[in-house]
Amino acid sequence: MVISNKITEKICTISLKGSLNMQHSGKIRSYVIRLINEEVFEALILDLNDVDVMDSTGLAIMILLRKELKEKEIDIALCQPSEAIFLSIRRVGLSKLVPIYDTQADAFASFQHKR
Repeated sequence: MVISNKITEKICTISLKGSLNMQHSGKIRSYVIRLINEEVFEALILDLNDVDVMDSTGLAIMILLRKELKEKEIDIALCQPSEAIFLSIRRVGLSKLVPIYDTQADAFASFQHKR
């Protein structure tokens, strides 16, 4: 799993590459928690464009991150999931809690309009 981020206009975009599964979920959570504690941002976009597989642990991490970000009053959105990952997200009900966008630009624009 490769994780990278950029912060623009208080919106943090995290790009993930690889498998979001039991093996990597702790790394992702730790990465996001570190960012929350070290950086200042109001919204987080998780770009799933390069995520090839997401298992139940990956879905659970998404739900946990949403809860932790909400407690810090940080909004979250997902973007560019594959069709299979989107269906998994929808099946567990996460799509009712976290907006999902087709592109990173759409997700970014949605947060800009909230300001």
